[in-house]
Amino acid sequence: MPFLARRKFRNSINVVIIVVVVVVTFGAHAYVPVCYNIVRRSADAFRLEYSSLYKRHADSFEAASSATKFLFAFLPLMASLLANILLLAYLKLHARNTKNLRMASKTDETFSRQNRQVTLIVLVSSVSFTLFSLPANIHLLATSYTTQYGYNQKEHYLFMVIHESLLGLLTLGDIANFLSYLILSSAFRSQLRSTLLTMIQLRSQRSALAVNQSTSFSSSCTVRTITRSSSAGTNATE
Repeated sequence: MPFLARRKFRNSINVVIIVVVVVVTFGAHAYVPVCYNIVRRSADAFRLEYSSLYKRHADSFEAASSATKFLFAFLPLMASLLANILLLAYLKLHARNTKNLRMASKTDETFSRQNRQVTLIVLVSSVSFTLFSLPANIHLLATSYTTQYGYNQKEHYLFMVIHESLLGLLTLGDIANFLSYLILSSAFRSQLRSTLLTMIQLRSQRSALAVNQSTSFSSSCTVRTITRSSSAGTNATE
């Protein structure tokens, strides 16, 4: 029963975190719709223009926009880094609490090696994700606050090179977890290899089954054609 209660508590915490993230995200962008009005230019053409509310409180809206940019540029990175630090602390605490329960030295060495491996994977994944994502966020802020830097500006091509390079870093950051497990975990590589081989075998079996069904169908069609031809020849002879 205590384990069931602990599992329910963890699930409820996850739901609370998801709800908080959704509410904060929508709340931080709630001011955007009231900044603009949709104006009809013709029967099938529309344009956006600043609303009268935005014009009266332009400074307040710009301050909210700046705060939102900084919030979503750095807070998710810091939150993920903090979560991974807490995970490492939990792994260390769990290893300490279960140390007295392991009697055999071989089991103890295996567990310690696995614990160190998981700790290293989490650490490398967290640091790599932060390092790959931080430059792109800083570049986005620089583009937002520097009027002479960006598209169709003086250093347009330099901006494009930096922008595409940072997009590549973001992609590496997105797959940092997978690469960390792939490089550092032999068990993960073995399981991945087994899964891929199973998928290939299943696909081969399905292809062979499809070929057999196609061959059987062609053979049955040929037999029917020969039977009909023989019947037609017999009728003509009669």
